[in-house]
Amino acid sequence: MLITAREFIQVDSLESPFHFERHENHGVVSFNPLINEGQWGTVMEVGHEILALMESLPGQALIVDLSRLKYIGSPQVALMVRLWKSLKRFQGRMSVECPPGTVRDSLQTAGLRSLWQIVETRELALAAVGVEVEKISPTSYSPWNWFRVSSNWLLPRGTNRAG
Repeated sequence: MLITAREFIQVDSLESPFHFERHENHGVVSFNPLINEGQWGTVMEVGHEILALMESLPGQALIVDLSRLKYIGSPQVALMVRLWKSLKRFQGRMSVECPPGTVRDSLQTAGLRSLWQIVETRELALAAVGVEVEKISPTSYSPWNWFRVSSNWLLPRGTNRAG
């Protein structure tokens, strides 16, 4: 099935070729498997859409999340290079979140590790572009913390929990 550029960009949610998140000091673009369905021109139009979203980023840091892909083709790799070049003009940084597998092997074979860091987790990807990640100390973590915090609103003001 051949998908036109307009249909390709306007598909909803997980059925879309990508998902873009704007954060306080960085952006995350996640490629969904549908991105591999598009022809060269269609993927380049998706690139226009992503570049337009990147213009409004407060910081010049971008994470490209490839964790949902089982395969990556030349148009998708060209799109990543295009995003990186756009960031590089403004001294921006880009890292790639990609678990071990075929996609990671393809990027390494293409020699792209020399352009950006390819890491396994979101935390490592954020660190690679200089975004601080708030860590929860293992001793302060409890699976019941969410309950204590969420049930706090049930108590009237000034109520003693122990009483």
